[in-house]
Amino acid sequence: TGTTGATGATGATGATGATGATGVCPTCPTGPTGPTGATGATGATGATGATGATGATGPPKGLSAFLSRTNFCPSPAVTIIGFNTPVPFNTPGVQFGTAITVINDTTFGINETGFYRVSFDLYTSTTSPLGTVTLKFSGSANPNPSTQPFSLTLAGTILTGSIVFEVTSPGTLQLVQTGLGLILASGVDALITIEKLT
Repeated sequence: TGTTGATGATGATGATGATGATGVCPTCPTGPTGPTGATGATGATGATGATGATGATGPPKGLSAFLSRTNFCPSPAVTIIGFNTPVPFNTPGVQFGTAITVINDTTFGINETGFYRVSFDLYTSTTSPLGTVTLKFSGSANPNPSTQPFSLTLAGTILTGSIVFEVTSPGTLQLVQTGLGLILASGVDALITIEKLT
């Protein structure tokens, strides 16, 4: 056999073949949900908010009606209360319920039957006579308030009193000076409270 001949030149590149069809890959199923992680630590408590405004004062517990009034006499004047004269209470205080009403500065309406307590303080002048006051009630009550007088024993001190009674028929109520007379000091010189207990 004779010797191999020289390698011939490389032929020209052939044309690119057509692109094949895109293959189809099936969707895999969703894997199972992993376990829940541990709960994180509770965060620090936030700062306390500002305190809200105080609400209105409610009525005294257990009372069905209440009324209070004072008397104010500007200095240097004084309040002089003669014989058989009711003590004035010219300044409104606290009031709720319908069993007790104000008719005028000296007279109160007791409009329902039941048990009541009346308390008062009279701030007397050092020049006051040693007078006496009595609660006068126009209705029927047991005991009758007018049977318990309250007398001043030392001028310049507070004449105070309190009485509980049962109203069996409604009427009007006054605190009346029934003795030698009274002179009350300047400023807030008298206070009365009327409570319906039941």
